[in-house]
Parts: sequence; C-alpha cells; structure tokens
Amino acid sequence: MGLRDISLDIAAGMNMGLTGRENARLMGRYRRLDRAGLEALVEDAAAFSGSYSSGMLLRLAFAIATHGSPEILLMDEWILAGDEAFRAKATARLEALVNSAEILVLASHDRALIAKWCNRVFELRDGGLVRL
Repeated sequence: MGLRDISLDIAAGMNMGLTGRENARLMGRYRRLDRAGLEALVEDAAAFSGSYSSGMLLRLAFAIATHGSPEILLMDEWILAGDEAFRAKATARLEALVNSAEILVLASHDRALIAKWCNRVFELRDGGLVRL
C-alpha cells in the first residue's frame, strides 16, 4: 500500500478561474481520488466551508486540504483564521487530522504547540540540527 499524504499548503493548486466545486474536483484529481472519493471530497468541502463563494476561498482550501486521513502529515505552523465559529470548527478538524496521522512533522515557533503534539523535538540553530 502506498503512502497517503496531505499537503496543508492552503492555496496550492487552487485556480481562481474555477468555481469552488471545480477546485475541489481538481484537488481530488491531484490526489488521484476515484469518482466516489471525488464526490466525498466535494460534499465534505461544501459542508465544512459553508460556501463556494470567492470570499470563502480560504475556507474552501482549508476544507479540501484537511479532507482525508494521512499516514504522514507535514505541517508548517498551525494555521487557524476566520471568525470564532470557524476557528473552533477548524481547530477540531486539525486535531482530528493530527490524531489520525501515524506520523506528524510540525514546523513551528510555538513551544506550547510543540509540547502538546510532539514526542520528539529538533531545533534548527545556526544552520544546524540540534536535538532537544
């Protein structure tokens, strides 16, 4: 079985000329989802983001990026934005995503976040890797 991965580069691959539904399908094709997987992604993204309007592009991108259950999850910071209700929903979704991953690699400056989610920590210092 091949590795499943999820990229949380929120806007990677999004096309401003496409509708939200078309962007969700495009992202699903990048992930090589079958027809059922594509439909599940489109419906999940619509339900999670609450809209396909251009003003909700980041919500849609977040919903698409966090759909699935990765074996390895690479995250550069813990991304949360939006109104209070969306942040709460996004926090729960990120926590579920992290809990479902077999391996989490998290790059962050937030020591509390690192302490909560990581059991091994490495620090980059003066261009070198230091284990803490």
